[in-house]
Amino acid sequence: MSQMTIEELEGALHAQRETLALILAWLADMADDDAEALWAAMEERAELEDHQEDPGAVPADGLAIEGAMMTEFQLILRAARARLAEQREKAGR
Repeated sequence: MSQMTIEELEGALHAQRETLALILAWLADMADDDAEALWAAMEERAELEDHQEDPGAVPADGLAIEGAMMTEFQLILRAARARLAEQREKAGR
């Protein structure tokens, strides 16, 4: 397998994010009563938890990864909510 360019890697990540957002939106729409639990679980993962009084006081490599994960969860959650709104608008709900 050949090396991916930065653009190809970014495109692949965007496609994966969009796919996850569509799946989450579909699940939230299908499980209307349990949708809040789904959103709450995603929101929980979108918050950085390092249990330090001053999160940036001691720099660590792991914090950069955690921050990137938090940002990605936020982006997926935002996209999923937008897709759900689009689905419901198309369905007239």
